[in-house]
Amino acid sequence: MPYQESNCWMGIGGKTGGMLFVVGMETTEGDIFNMGNPNTTAHFSLFSGRLGLGLGGGGGLVVMMVFNCDNIYRLHNTKNNDWGVNLSLGGQWSKIGKALRNLGFYGHVARTGASLARMHGPALESFRNTAHLLYNEFDIASMNSDPKVICIDTPIGVGLEASVNVSFGKIEIY
Repeated sequence: MPYQESNCWMGIGGKTGGMLFVVGMETTEGDIFNMGNPNTTAHFSLFSGRLGLGLGGGGGLVVMMVFNCDNIYRLHNTKNNDWGVNLSLGGQWSKIGKALRNLGFYGHVARTGASLARMHGPALESFRNTAHLLYNEFDIASMNSDPKVICIDTPIGVGLEASVNVSFGKIEIY
């Protein structure tokens, strides 16, 4: 499926969670908007239980991207099961993190916060460029046409955690 701004959503929210040896949890809440029409917004939450090995916790700013989704309410009450490795030990940047930093993405996220409905100009253009970068980087076009959800932790947060886990969660849109 080719990239279409009207089928792409970007959300900004807060995330907290952690692991205590073999169990843990994570919750994320925020606002999401349509990249083709930034005035179309909704509130989202993700709650996940975790099983695995680890210790620690934290919280911070997170960006949620949804691709291949014409109506964000299609995601309401859907399962979001995944696995992950969490390592919050300092300022190491992945290839994608470096690209986002170079686009000025994190600065726009921090300045935008909850004012998604009023977004315009350079901030909106940065988000649109980032969406296209991620669409290509994760090779969404070669996957089936189901909605794809990607959550990206930003370096704006606090915490200390090392864990490997499987998470079982649910997305709510309201």
